[in-house]
Formats: sequence, structure tokens, C-alpha cells
Amino acid sequence: MSNNNQDWDDDLEFEDYSDEPSRGSSDDVLKKVRRAERAKDKQLKELQAELESLRKFQREATISQVLAEKGVNPKVAKFIPADIELSSDSISNWLTDNGDLFGVAAPVQQSAVDVNDMAALRQIDAVTSGAISPDDVNDAFNIMNNAGSAEELLNFLYSQGVE
Repeated sequence: MSNNNQDWDDDLEFEDYSDEPSRGSSDDVLKKVRRAERAKDKQLKELQAELESLRKFQREATISQVLAEKGVNPKVAKFIPADIELSSDSISNWLTDNGDLFGVAAPVQQSAVDVNDMAALRQIDAVTSGAISPDDVNDAFNIMNNAGSAEELLNFLYSQGVE
């Protein structure tokens, strides 16, 4: 925006402060009002142009940031529609929906484990946590076969928690 701070109020100062308007002074006032209106219109256009450039810069920065976070080629930015909301969520959603067109793989959704399945898995884990492994079974079988007396066999069984 240019710094055209024209004091258009100064342009509107009347040279004649009398109650009686002089000839031609109404024309001068009208010219000054028109000049002030043109200055305001020019300033308004400059402000609108500046606002538009700031919006464009903000859009480009936001899109670039989201694409960088997703590891996507920044050239994809020119294909994102202008009417899309300028938030990282909406851009991410657009990218998820249209990413396959640009070779961008959609993030893999991990399936949620059903609560009933989790409970069943916990029960299985509780049951098998105290179980004897196959190697232990072979060792136990050898000890029982090699027991010399009933007393040795009972001692072994009691040590394993079998009653």
C-alpha cells in the first residue's frame, strides 16, 4: 500500500467563511469533494489489493506447511481448489480423498480391536501364563519315569503345584 496520506480535509477548507455563498465557491467545494472521494476510492482499492495479497500468501503458506508435514510434493498445491477451507484438517482431508491421483498413499487405518476380543485374549493369556512349555513337559515326563520311589514322585508333583 502506498503511503498517500493526503490530508483531504485540508483541501475542503473554505476560503470564505461568510454566511453568504459567493459565486463559484459551490463549484470549488464540489470539486474538492469529488477529489476527496477519488482519493478515498484509490485508498480503498490499495487496501483491497493488499488484503488479497495477504490472503494469497497465507493460503500458500498453510498449504505448503500441510504438504510438507505429509511428505507430499509441493507442486500438488496448485491442484488444491480455491474454495477449500483454509485449515490443516480440511487440506488433509482433501489430500486423503484425492491423494491417489498424485501418487500419495492414504494413511493406513489401524483396525480397532473389539472389546470382546480383548477380553478373550486376556483370558487365554491368563490360562496359558502358568502352562508348561513342551520342553518342560518332556523334562517332567523324564523325572516321573526316573523316580525311584512314590515319595520322589509325590515330591516332584507337589513342587509343580499339582495336588
